[in-house]
Amino acid sequence: MKDVAKLAGVSQTTVSFVINNNPDIKIPAETKDRVWAAVLELGYRPNIIARGLRSNRTYTIGFISEEIATTPFAVQIVHGAQDQAWESGYIILLINTGGNPEMKEAAINEMHDRKVDGIVYATMYHREVQPHELLREFPTVLLDCFVAVHSFPSIVPDEVTGGREATEYLLAKGHRRIGLINDSEPVPAKYGRF
Repeated sequence: MKDVAKLAGVSQTTVSFVINNNPDIKIPAETKDRVWAAVLELGYRPNIIARGLRSNRTYTIGFISEEIATTPFAVQIVHGAQDQAWESGYIILLINTGGNPEMKEAAINEMHDRKVDGIVYATMYHREVQPHELLREFPTVLLDCFVAVHSFPSIVPDEVTGGREATEYLLAKGHRRIGLINDSEPVPAKYGRF
């Protein structure tokens, strides 16, 4: 940072304000341009660990899944989380546990040790879960699962409405004998929407 400041002809504080995009400090566009030109010329990269210590943030979101990361139709969920995180200045730390309870425990402990800023906990089939106590120490969102007492925010599919709309579509097409094949355990309707 000292070298960037020297090359740009500004103070280290100004370099810090520009690199961290501090909204409270007004810096002329020409000064910002000089700082960024110096950053590029010198190949300067900020120390992410130091930035995290100052801001008490790691800019990392933990994504723990049981099997969702390995199924072709669910890859879009991971992509969506990654795209939104990236757009917001975060990265995703993904751990797929394969449903192994010991690995799930280790993954949660690893996220805790790395001080992630939040956790997305995803399951393969939506169902009730009993979250690990450490998840209460982070902003946590449950994906495709829920807690009966609604103590965590949950995002689950609205299969009741989906089933109704699919049936209405088939009825509108003149079909009268409609079957349903379901390969997962039913979820009580009262948990179908959040």
